[in-house]
Amino acid sequence: MTSNDIKKITVPIDAATTEQLAEFAQASLGIEIKPRTPVHIARAKVLKAHSGDTITLLQRDTAQVPAPAGAAAALNQAMAPDSKDMLRIFIQPAGDEDEENEPAFVSVNGKAMLIPRGEEVLVPRPYVEALRDAVRYFFPEVKVDPLKGEIGGLGKPREVLTYPFQVIHDPAAARAA
Repeated sequence: MTSNDIKKITVPIDAATTEQLAEFAQASLGIEIKPRTPVHIARAKVLKAHSGDTITLLQRDTAQVPAPAGAAAALNQAMAPDSKDMLRIFIQPAGDEDEENEPAFVSVNGKAMLIPRGEEVLVPRPYVEALRDAVRYFFPEVKVDPLKGEIGGLGKPREVLTYPFQVIHDPAAARAA
């Protein structure tokens, strides 16, 4: 690899991804940021140790990588999701602990995907529908009141999303409007 294969890119901290922030923090600041750290926490860690508004990263020049040919190209095209069928979503972080903010595991017809929490991501529509169907039951606790003859226990269950999320942009809805 020659020096022409690598280029420096400058990214505003506000627009940087968790991966970019982690790479910069490790290479330039000597700080470790775990891959699953929410982007707002990674950004805060970098800003605590770095005074600039931008970060500089080294990036391999992908223009020199030849495109796959023949069967590989056909397979890549078949596997690539239709861009108009991609939705931009945001899965709410579960809490402050890293263990609780593991990516959401979603599988559709045997094809699994790990969707990060706490950042906007593009996801194929079938996976968003699977997220919408992923529910768990919450049983509220019934208070004990001996004066009313209530002995407590579990109340009527209600469904809650396993991975609470919101759709930021749906191209199909935008076209319909």
